[in-house]
Amino acid sequence: MESSILRWLLPLTLLIVQLLKDAHCVSESDLIQHLFSTEYNRHARPLKDPSKNITVSIEVEIKDFQGLDDQGGELTFTGFFEAKWFDEQLRWNITEYPIEYIALHANQIWLPDFGLANSANSFYQRTFVHDYRVRVKHTGLIRWYAGTTMGTTCELGITEFPFDKQSCEIVLENTVYSAAEVDIIPLDDTPLKLLSRDINGLWKITGTNVTKEFFGDDGYVWPRLVFAISLKRLPLYYLLNVLLPCVLLAILTLAMYWLPLESGERISLGITVMLSYSVTLLVLEGYLPVSSIDQAMFGLLVNTMMALATFAVTTSIILSYVLNNYSGRLSPSSRAFLFGFLARVVCMRHCVPKTEELKYNDRDHDVADVTREIRTQKSHSDIVEIRNHLRTIIQRYEDSDSEKAIAEEWKAATRILDCLFFWVNLLIILVSFVVFFVLAT
Repeated sequence: MESSILRWLLPLTLLIVQLLKDAHCVSESDLIQHLFSTEYNRHARPLKDPSKNITVSIEVEIKDFQGLDDQGGELTFTGFFEAKWFDEQLRWNITEYPIEYIALHANQIWLPDFGLANSANSFYQRTFVHDYRVRVKHTGLIRWYAGTTMGTTCELGITEFPFDKQSCEIVLENTVYSAAEVDIIPLDDTPLKLLSRDINGLWKITGTNVTKEFFGDDGYVWPRLVFAISLKRLPLYYLLNVLLPCVLLAILTLAMYWLPLESGERISLGITVMLSYSVTLLVLEGYLPVSSIDQAMFGLLVNTMMALATFAVTTSIILSYVLNNYSGRLSPSSRAFLFGFLARVVCMRHCVPKTEELKYNDRDHDVADVTREIRTQKSHSDIVEIRNHLRTIIQRYEDSDSEKAIAEEWKAATRILDCLFFWVNLLIILVSFVVFFVLAT
């Protein structure tokens, strides 16, 4: 009895050992050969029922945010796309093949044909297929994790530069299969992840969002995923390198009015300030995109400051010409407006001339009095000669005082007008900067 049991037990034990040995010795090569032993067609959707659709879950991960190019309107980042879907033809029995997952080359299996619709380079990244592998689980779940440095176009609104906020999009579209055949959806609640720092020195990521859209074409409905990235510009660099020079040049523009009109350095300083504004505009053009639709308020501010510098130089030239080429006295109405009203407005009453034109109505009477005193000592001819000399001297004094009074009038008039232009310039500068900061921040 015992010998018969041993005879049956020994072969059974050897068989079980052999089966266990064979089961544990299954390699990935055997599994891959088994999976592709049937006619697997990577160009066809891996479905047993072609009336169904395949749902592809997609997630975008940004590892390095490289920034936003203002000139080209391009968002550049190094990131990864993670796509998951089920392949019904790549399933196996884990008890028969005790391997949980395998890695295959991406060009061996069927892949969803989604790409960047707003890519700045190419719609489909071929490096995803050639440089990355896919992970296949025994349930048929495919995980495709691939990435590279990508650039997407971004429409910029530069009105509030350098305090502007931008919203850029990463648009994924599946243009080969309609939504009824291959649908794309966000992977989870946070389909756009930031795996590293969200700041690059000039921009800061303030938020992300994803929306699913559909668009129609040729009677079909196509899916689209829009990953939105909210960006905020860090303005410190532009404030120090562009705005601060504008403020200093505006101060120099006002300082021009403190130089006398007779000084040639005043116009030279004004022209230098204008050239400096031109250089500032050239620097600013290097930061902003070329567009006739949307204009930066910062550029308008610089142009306004340049126009004020031009105004200061022009008015200085005109007043200098008037001061050196006046003729005759001011009319009573001009005197009343300049010295009576405008001088009070601009606080220049101390510039109103006090000298009045001398009047010599009794000139002949004075000459007669003088000649009467000396008539007893001189002959008639000498008296006539002395009288003529006295009249000539008095006339010279009268002409000299009149010319001096006229010169003082025109000098006071130009100083009052110059002070008016100073206050106008100062007021426009202050209002321009206040409006800029209120509207831009």
